[in-house]
Amino acid sequence: MSLPYFLSPSRFIIQWHITERCNWHCRHCYRQEGLSIPEFDIKVLRNILGQCLALFHALRVRGHRARIDIGGGEPFLKKDLFKFLTFLDKYKDLFRVAIMTNGSFITEKTAEAIKKIRTLGSIQISLEGLCDTNDEIRGKGSFEKAIKAIRLLKKHKIHIRVSLTLTRKNLPEVKTLAFFLKEVGVNSFAIRRYVPIGRGKELEKDMLSPLELREAYYKREELKKKLDEYKKFTIVYGCEDGIFCCQDGRPFNPCAVIKGDHLNIFANGDILACRRFPIVVGNIQKKDLLNTHFSSQELYKYRDPQNLHPLCKKCSYFNLCLGGAKCVTSAYFGTPFAPDPQCWRLFKELPDQQMFSKEPQKEWRLK
Repeated sequence: MSLPYFLSPSRFIIQWHITERCNWHCRHCYRQEGLSIPEFDIKVLRNILGQCLALFHALRVRGHRARIDIGGGEPFLKKDLFKFLTFLDKYKDLFRVAIMTNGSFITEKTAEAIKKIRTLGSIQISLEGLCDTNDEIRGKGSFEKAIKAIRLLKKHKIHIRVSLTLTRKNLPEVKTLAFFLKEVGVNSFAIRRYVPIGRGKELEKDMLSPLELREAYYKREELKKKLDEYKKFTIVYGCEDGIFCCQDGRPFNPCAVIKGDHLNIFANGDILACRRFPIVVGNIQKKDLLNTHFSSQELYKYRDPQNLHPLCKKCSYFNLCLGGAKCVTSAYFGTPFAPDPQCWRLFKELPDQQMFSKEPQKEWRLK
């Protein structure tokens, strides 16, 4: 894969965290506990939207190929959220919007207001297992509130996705939860890998070993085949699934950081390649999104597959996997250029976290 590919992706997603405030303190969360970050008012948000539109235009993506994911923290804590979402409707033909929420602020009135947003593609609600397991991770009462929100959104025929972060703690409940979600009207179920950063480091003992992850992926495939028979419910893949993409029939879906079809905007304007890969590559008030995407040497460094570890590059699956998930690798080893610690072709158990820390710094290829 050559670098020009990264500059002309088939789709592009901007994940925009408009606030870092949240009403829950989830144990697996990638956010740092106690972090206070200033956030912008609606006037500045509109200016940032203009930068998003300029980038979409330059990349020649629009409609369903261009998406803005509104998240937080908890986005429904943001003052004037609906005023801003209504403003987005002026550009309904240019991109789609997804809202990522814990669901605790979804009421009948809120659901009615959400339904009126013409740019809306979907609402994503997070769950971490069945009731007891979810509440142990996310907080007491969070499961009940999330399911109530799902039922309200379903009543208004809003597309719903549920996202789960996979650990040893909730792995046994995935199948039961998936069938339950189908019954309550969820449209899709995303099973995501755990990243040991932020508050989530306290669950590191529950991180799946490489062989456990491989087995979980195979079981997910079996579950997906069963659930796909229902047509209106499916299990979807994440960009951290690169190490599994080389299996027969799996779509080519490498890490969004190396694929270059994703940017993240922090509440204070910091730009990241990925929210779970918390390395700041710029700030939207100092250098606009368009110029950051096309000219950031830091981004080029992470996107170039030739900067990956020799253990990855000599693997026969390298051109399909492209080193796995940089978010997991960086959080686990402290460097994004090491191999994916959950790659079962290299490791049977989770490796020593210091394994690559003493390697000499190399001269990275830059463009």
